[in-house]
Amino acid sequence: MDDTGTLVRHAQEGDRGAFGELVGRFQDMVYGCAYAVLGDFHLAEDVSVDAFLAAYQGLGELREPEAFPGWLRRIVLRQCRRQLRRRRAGSVSLDAAADVASPGPGPAEVVEAREAKGRVMEALAKLPGPQRMATTLFYINGYSQKEIADFLEVPVATVNNRLHDSRRQLKKRMLDMVKDELEAKAPDPSEMSGRITFLLGLAERLAKGEPILYVLKTLEQEAESQALRAVIREVHDSVDSGGTLCEPLAAHAKLFPPMVIWLIEAGEYLWSLNDTARMAADWLQRGEYNVDPYAFAWFPFGYLQREIKKGLAKGVTALVIDTRRTKEVPRAKGKPKLVWLQRELPSGSLEDVWPLPGRVGEYLVGLRALTILDEHQKGEAITGNLRMRLQPQDAAEIMLPVTYRPFRDGEEVRILLQT
Repeated sequence: MDDTGTLVRHAQEGDRGAFGELVGRFQDMVYGCAYAVLGDFHLAEDVSVDAFLAAYQGLGELREPEAFPGWLRRIVLRQCRRQLRRRRAGSVSLDAAADVASPGPGPAEVVEAREAKGRVMEALAKLPGPQRMATTLFYINGYSQKEIADFLEVPVATVNNRLHDSRRQLKKRMLDMVKDELEAKAPDPSEMSGRITFLLGLAERLAKGEPILYVLKTLEQEAESQALRAVIREVHDSVDSGGTLCEPLAAHAKLFPPMVIWLIEAGEYLWSLNDTARMAADWLQRGEYNVDPYAFAWFPFGYLQREIKKGLAKGVTALVIDTRRTKEVPRAKGKPKLVWLQRELPSGSLEDVWPLPGRVGEYLVGLRALTILDEHQKGEAITGNLRMRLQPQDAAEIMLPVTYRPFRDGEEVRILLQT
């Protein structure tokens, strides 16, 4: 890693190729670090993409390029903490869900492989945190003790001691199984850097005002990955056949970050795609952007008037719509599951109000159309003020703080009633 500092300096000067090399060099390190914390390979992959984007966005803040490995690790850990906060209690592991759904060998082979994998993961999970981290980084790609020490910002002797302690706890056969499992789960050497390079190229061109479909077509020709080219073609085919742009983007949420999908969807529905595409470009490059406050506020919407009025009178803290949480409709035939509007009470508990009428996407579009955005946006949420009259005859509108927070598996809208 002797030339890491040189690559960082080039990347700070805008060289996307240099940053791509950094991604290729550190992707297994980042992925292994995330897995050691989260214990889930799929979530670790999501965190890896988020961490590299966050690193690119904050690269200008790094004063000592040679300190990049440790600085990157702190970003990964911050993204892991965010992911842990988002993880809902009782949710099924994505690894487990993938195993259940995956076709392939017969039942006996599947059960045997799953049991072996379970023993490996259990053995790793039982190691103390520092040992688990060092072991994962060492076996996922054969990183040297010096490379691991630079990433963890500890002496090489400390890494050696942690590896020695973990070897004492894991038998030789189990160590071989750990090595095989981690190597098998490591990201494809070209996929991760290809994805990040693609997103940064998308941002660079969108920031210049180039139409998004033209940009995607250009990037398809430049992409080295066949899988990436196939995704871009799928997006084009969907639009050519009369579909929306946001739907195929959402179908490939592993490639496109939630914020990008959210902004493209908002722009497409509200006829301001060029504006929101530039916002997406700014967010990809810097993690923040400036907007026209009235970019979304263009037609009336009154579904929430009565509930907001009642909530203000009763001291309700906020109204919440979370599309990741669905509940059955009581006494409804077939027990359909719908997204509900919920009250957040001062105690922090949530209380169902009523299921959202019609298509949830259309409902949320209506909310956005009443939102006056904050002029400066930063981070992984959209903030602004929801404007509406509580009564049709009211001369003045009320303004309520609102936050839209996109996730890979849905969206949360929070309308604050008590400040």
